[in-house]
Amino acid sequence: GPTGTAIRTCKPMVVTDTNRDPNYGPWREAARRYGFRSSVALPLGRPDACWGVLNIYSATQDSFDSEEIALLQELADDIEFGVKALQFHDERHQLRRQLQQAQKMEAIGQLTGGIAHDFNNILASIMGYAGLALDRFGEKCEPKLRDYLEEVYRAGERARDLIAQLLAFSRADSSEARALPLAPMIKEAVKLLGSTLPASIEVRLDIDHGVSDARIDPVHLHQIVMNLCINARDAMDGRGQIEIGLHQTRCKGERCCRCVCASCHQNFEGDYVELRIANDGPPIPPEMLERIFEPFYTTKEVGKGTGMGLSMVHGIVHEHGGHILVENGESRGVAFRIFLPAVASAEASAEGDEARRSLPLPACGRLLIVDDEEAVAGFMAELMETHGYEVATETNGAEALELFRTAPEAFDLLIIDQTMPGLSGGELAREVLALRPDLPIVLCTGYSEEMDEAKARAIGIRAYLAKPVAARDLLDTVANLLTVEATHE
Repeated sequence: GPTGTAIRTCKPMVVTDTNRDPNYGPWREAARRYGFRSSVALPLGRPDACWGVLNIYSATQDSFDSEEIALLQELADDIEFGVKALQFHDERHQLRRQLQQAQKMEAIGQLTGGIAHDFNNILASIMGYAGLALDRFGEKCEPKLRDYLEEVYRAGERARDLIAQLLAFSRADSSEARALPLAPMIKEAVKLLGSTLPASIEVRLDIDHGVSDARIDPVHLHQIVMNLCINARDAMDGRGQIEIGLHQTRCKGERCCRCVCASCHQNFEGDYVELRIANDGPPIPPEMLERIFEPFYTTKEVGKGTGMGLSMVHGIVHEHGGHILVENGESRGVAFRIFLPAVASAEASAEGDEARRSLPLPACGRLLIVDDEEAVAGFMAELMETHGYEVATETNGAEALELFRTAPEAFDLLIIDQTMPGLSGGELAREVLALRPDLPIVLCTGYSEEMDEAKARAIGIRAYLAKPVAARDLLDTVANLLTVEATHE
């Protein structure tokens, strides 16, 4: 027809008489019904890429001469300009939103990093000494005293988890992501939800076991599932249905209008493993959708929520290269769709083989512990001495280096902090490894923008632990490293 021809040729198409034009047959009856006898189809988007048509009709035949067509085409060009201006305005608004979101995330990340190091050092000493007291005297002390110590330790764990959520939101934490099948971990997380969700909420699973693996920290996946399900519980007032699905998905980016992340507002495309968690509670009001991923934003009553759940989900998902879509039902229901990049099966298999390797536990050794927080250094020294190690401690990096230079062979392993006055952990490690390249070093840090696990390993540091580190994790790490050294001698 004339409209299609105008789009294909990017030229005006004139029908002088709708009753006689042979190409107008399919629309002739409609033209008679509406009283049309002639028409002109004017292309929008000349001269190269026509994307639309302005159709003008007349009640009389042969109504459009060449001058009128030229004038009408100018009108069509003006309409095209107006439409493109509106599109440009929308794109500019979208870019402004993306910039504001990125600036907001950066500001929160800087704030989080600023407090994380000091806060984690405080927690390391609180949890460390409470744990030591429980291990050494828990069976001998008064039951009430043991209860008090356990409450102190549990409070420390809650504070540690809150800092971890803040770091996850800011994408500043160092996670141990690896390629894993998600189905077993989702089922495990659902089991853990048993004590959190009331019997009045039904959880339905729709798991495709044939999906690709995804690279993610297992703890982080649990946090995503737990937080979204707890939000769903609260939204439904403790009664309803939660659906958890896992499927393979391909997104087509800019060609797919729905592949725009709800939290970072970026288009995305590619092959993903999709985790979908939906509930039949009320939809999220449009004015709240823009803010639900902001830290500390909550609609719950005071004392019933921290506002960190969805912001933590945002941080974890984007740290692992993923995106989020939020879908509201017409009258009820909300679905959160988490998209994690799919991992090729060969790559996942190689990572799985590496993860299954284990080392035997060793015996003893002489350790040098360097931490500018005396309480943290004291806790680590007490812990290691209790388990048979000989320990020397320093609270200054430069002094620790001088001590090491006097007797480089006197120590079997170093445990060092990163952020210290004068000489940082990374700088200390470089100096020490220049003297003894084979010396195992463990870096324990509350948080540092200058150092992460990849940078630490590039220096030659063997292990990277985040404070507050659990006593068992520190003991196992030291034991494994010393065992490796023993096998190489």
